Amino acid sequence: MEPLVSIVAIALAPILGAYYYRHGRLVRLAGRRVLQQWSVLLGSIVESLQGMRVIKVHHAERFEVKRFRGVNRHYVRAEYPLAVANLTTAIQQSRDLRSEEHTSELQSH
Repeated sequence: MEPLVSIVAIALAPILGAYYYRHGRLVRLAGRRVLQQWSVLLGSIVESLQGMRVIKVHHAERFEVKRFRGVNRHYVRAEYPLAVANLTTAIQQSRDLRSEEHTSELQSH
């Protein structure tokens, strides 16, 4: 029985390795996009706060609110793939833990 398990593990190792490599790469790319959008969002906030007097003098509050909403919308769109990737990773880890618990229960009986 043990040689069969070893053969299956060796056969699946390259497939699982490729999957985890690709998944990790996608998470890193999504994370980079989120950080870039976060910096744009923070830059917009800082710029608005520093120019508050000018904005009030020229009655540009509506324009600034619209601009902030647009920047914020781009940030949320950039963050969505990362949130999905984190969710799928959490689900997979949960399944792995349940599988390990089930296996240890079967071995103890």
